[in-house]
Amino acid sequence: IVMRGLGLALRRGMPMAEALKLVEESYPLPVVSRRLAWARQRVEGGQDWRQALLGAELITMADAAVLAAAERVGNLDWALDEMSASSLRRQAQRVQIGLQILFPVLLLSVGLVVFIFVCGLFMPLITLIQGLS
Repeated sequence: IVMRGLGLALRRGMPMAEALKLVEESYPLPVVSRRLAWARQRVEGGQDWRQALLGAELITMADAAVLAAAERVGNLDWALDEMSASSLRRQAQRVQIGLQILFPVLLLSVGLVVFIFVCGLFMPLITLIQGLS
């Protein structure tokens, strides 16, 4: 979401410090918002924006290298959007894998509850039949 927000702000011609401030103010998670504030302060202090985002642990070294190359060729907003889309795809894939692992566990749990319920219903019946013999 950070990358997409920065890409939109840069596409509108905003300077990076102002774009960081805009994303910081609108980001829903306070932890990420504080990291963005820290990065924005570094950028306003003269540090390179990629190094500031790297220091705030918002991007990786590989992301910083891709962004540097994209900035050199003038495709920074496009690169930010593509990185955002790629990150969302990876996150969706992780969630899907987690659900594929969790589904059998939940199914077995429900089966266990049903088994205990059925045993609880049949135990008095078995006791009654044994008492009649």
